[in-house]
Amino acid sequence: MDAIKRSLNTLSVKYMIEEILSDLETKISQQSDPATKSCLEEAYHHMKVAEECLNAAVHDPQSHYDDAQVFYRILGKVLPLMVLLQTYESLPHVDYGVESSVDTQSSDP
Repeated sequence: MDAIKRSLNTLSVKYMIEEILSDLETKISQQSDPATKSCLEEAYHHMKVAEECLNAAVHDPQSHYDDAQVFYRILGKVLPLMVLLQTYESLPHVDYGVESSVDTQSSDP
């Protein structure tokens, strides 16, 4: 009985997500404001991710869990490097007043 309820609930949720995705696709195609369109596209992306997670929960939750663990383990290693690179990019440029020989004009006629 629980499996039947779970199956019906899954179908119900799947149907709702499909309706939301369809509605978002329509709204995205009709949108002319780039900021609003971007927000709708982001919402669409996250709904697709939610759909994938729900499908994984029904079909193969262990595999989805394992993949997520690997992803976050790698992200945990890479993220500090990304922050460090961003820190170096945001440092202000310091001009020490040294001119290159190409830029310096000769005083000789």
